[in-house]
Amino acid sequence: MPVLLSLALFMMRTFVVKNGAFVFSIYQVVFATVYAGVVFEFLGPKIFNGKTSDWYDLIAYATGAVFFLVFMNKKKIENGE
Repeated sequence: MPVLLSLALFMMRTFVVKNGAFVFSIYQVVFATVYAGVVFEFLGPKIFNGKTSDWYDLIAYATGAVFFLVFMNKKKIENGE
């Protein structure tokens, strides 16, 4: 989740809001985490043969999301501001 959310944050700051101070709300991070869990752990194994679902991955997604919120979801400092 830190990789996906960091990429999404970069894209939002660069192309959508064009503001380095933009950060994700807790609701956006929770939504992205639940969405990734559903796609990768429930839909993916049903669509692609040979893929398996693992409940421990959901714990890892949640842990990564908390890590992102605490350590990575910060306003970008520009020119010493």
